[in-house]
Amino acid sequence: AEMAARELRNVVRLERSLLHQGDTVRLMRDGKLSIRTVGVAFRDPDYAYIGKGLEEGDLVVATKLSTVVEGASLRRTGHDETGGSPVDKVPESLPDDPL
Repeated sequence: AEMAARELRNVVRLERSLLHQGDTVRLMRDGKLSIRTVGVAFRDPDYAYIGKGLEEGDLVVATKLSTVVEGASLRRTGHDETGGSPVDKVPESLPDDPL
């Protein structure tokens, strides 16, 4: 069987756990929490493909925060308790690879 599909271009793939209520992501800007609404082009069980709202070099907060308030102070560390990076950087150039 064949399926019709469209190619996604110029999207950023984020783990779905990084997409929060109201299609928002948490960013670190100048040491402060910034909550931004993004445009989701597609979702699958594991990832959200962001087509609008993220810019080159944005730092996406990937750890759970005890306080989620716009402007809350953040600090960047080397890794979190799971060994992952607490802040994922949006790539400088978005690939045109089909997903």
